[in-house]
Amino acid sequence: MNIDFSSGPKQVNQFNLSRKHELIDENIRLEASGAPIPGWIELSPVDLCNRTCAFCPRADPEIAPNRKLYMSMELCESLTRQLEEFGFEGTVVLGGYGEPLLHPDIIQLVRTLSAVCNTELVTNGDRLSSECARSLVDAGIGKVLVSLYDGPEQMEELQAVLKEAGVPPEHFILRPRWQDAVEDYGLILTNRAGTVTVGNQSELRLKEKCFYPHYMMMVDWNGEVFPCPQDWHRNTPMGNISKESVMDVWLSEQYREFRVHLAAASRCHHPCNHCNARGVLHGQGHAGAWTKFYESGKEGPELS
Repeated sequence: MNIDFSSGPKQVNQFNLSRKHELIDENIRLEASGAPIPGWIELSPVDLCNRTCAFCPRADPEIAPNRKLYMSMELCESLTRQLEEFGFEGTVVLGGYGEPLLHPDIIQLVRTLSAVCNTELVTNGDRLSSECARSLVDAGIGKVLVSLYDGPEQMEELQAVLKEAGVPPEHFILRPRWQDAVEDYGLILTNRAGTVTVGNQSELRLKEKCFYPHYMMMVDWNGEVFPCPQDWHRNTPMGNISKESVMDVWLSEQYREFRVHLAAASRCHHPCNHCNARGVLHGQGHAGAWTKFYESGKEGPELS
């Protein structure tokens, strides 16, 4: 699939939705017991950002203060080993709650994960030099999604950087994000589970299905797992992969509670009861597989 990234935010958003559909919804894998394996894992390798965008909870230091906290290589290596062991064939995205290029070992993180799965990285592009772009590609990155906030000139600058780097352009997606609040900043705007109020926010979706926990994990810098990337409260952890195995967390009773209620269009748990995100863009097939699994009465594989 190809797109002119200067065509506008709506076209780029649609392109990215179609691309993610191929990666997530056309790649559903089941464990031997019938439990779906996660297809999308988002990692937050740092807990800080060099920008404070109005539509992001980072704009409020009481909600998301900048902290120099980084995912350790040990945690990344442990995760990578486990992904290989249970046959993960999905995508790991480095992004989450901060700017991943601020991690001092970001290239090594990408290289480690890319050895066993497809990897992507979401960045504001401020640290994306030609050397960094080459290093990411050499480390095995699948896609780098660059959110451009300053105007069309920033896209021209980044295109020049990538040309200088001599990297294949298909590794990079440049996303226009310089619109104002009236145009929702060029985003599919959400309230991030009640932590953001700017822009044309839709009403809460308390009686709408959501499939985030059916197909993905959101892993913070310290290994804590949260229901989805909308959860900026970060006070309802599903578990911690630095203390438990990935599959122990994924098959936990707490995850089951979220999945059962969200599949039944009941956003009764925190932070879902403050969320207006459309959580049905991906994961319907995973949700159906989970319903069959839970109805079968199976408890999943024996885990060490």
